[in-house]
Amino acid sequence: MIVYREIDLSRTKWTAVGGNWLKRQDSFFHYIRGVSPNSFNLFISNKQIQDGAVEGTVKVHKGGDSSGRLVFRFGPNGCYYAGVGGYGRQYAIVKQVRERHQIVSVGLALSGSVQDIKYNKPYTIRVEFVGDKITLKSSGVTVLEASDNWFKEGHIGFDTYGRTRVEFSDYHAYEVPPIGHIVKVLESFPYSLKRELNCLNRELIDENDVQRVLWAILRSHYGDLVDEEILGKFGLKHYRNDFGIPSLATIIEVKVISKSTRLKAVQESLMIDAVGYFKTMTNYRHLIFFIYNKANKFIDSTFTNALRSLDPVAAVVIVPGIKAG
Repeated sequence: MIVYREIDLSRTKWTAVGGNWLKRQDSFFHYIRGVSPNSFNLFISNKQIQDGAVEGTVKVHKGGDSSGRLVFRFGPNGCYYAGVGGYGRQYAIVKQVRERHQIVSVGLALSGSVQDIKYNKPYTIRVEFVGDKITLKSSGVTVLEASDNWFKEGHIGFDTYGRTRVEFSDYHAYEVPPIGHIVKVLESFPYSLKRELNCLNRELIDENDVQRVLWAILRSHYGDLVDEEILGKFGLKHYRNDFGIPSLATIIEVKVISKSTRLKAVQESLMIDAVGYFKTMTNYRHLIFFIYNKANKFIDSTFTNALRSLDPVAAVVIVPGIKAG
């Protein structure tokens, strides 16, 4: 299951790349005054997403090419956009390539006819883009799908073409936490541990042992890795993470399950940390729980499901205990 985390857009800055745009409170408008009939009109934010989703309400007025689309992965060389109108169709997923002074747009997926567009009526549009897969939904129903990997990441925003009057509102953006590689590294912990145990000639005892080995593993992959970083104070408690990777806005919290460990107590402790970490002044957005099951206890799925349901939790990684020798 893909996990989407909403991005805070409250302090977003916007720049017009063609067209006549106006932002009024939480709504965005494109007007036709002074706009060329052959212009590519984009309104781009300073927020960037690699994998994620954008959604909003689109209301298109008759005129121009009758388009109102959501932009994603925008950069100097082009972008994607998807939504209502364009190419004489009701829905479109488009790739736009910018080279020197030339702009070329390619319809990756098209459906319906321009006659099917309901003017001055709200469309609830959502575009999901993960890897090379792009999915366009209207009112929760998938209307188009396309595959393309030309652009890997970039800014988000809005698009229309020519002298089209369109309104966007109720706009939200989400990202898929970039944790796939971290999870793979964490899952390799038992294999990396074998050599360590042969040198120590004993098992790992506690969280300090686990963190020492984990530091060496993670530091070889992430140069900005920090440990025991003081995040700030929430209520009466100062919070400090086990590991942080600022470039991925990700915290890793480590726990060890021994024979005497009560899983209920572990769950309660982790849930408290999940709240405290993100109530402090921090730039982190994602949380991974790494659990070393030293005792190899049976862990019911209700335990992991409860942790995964917490808003900042991007993954729960549980690895088995390894014996020395």
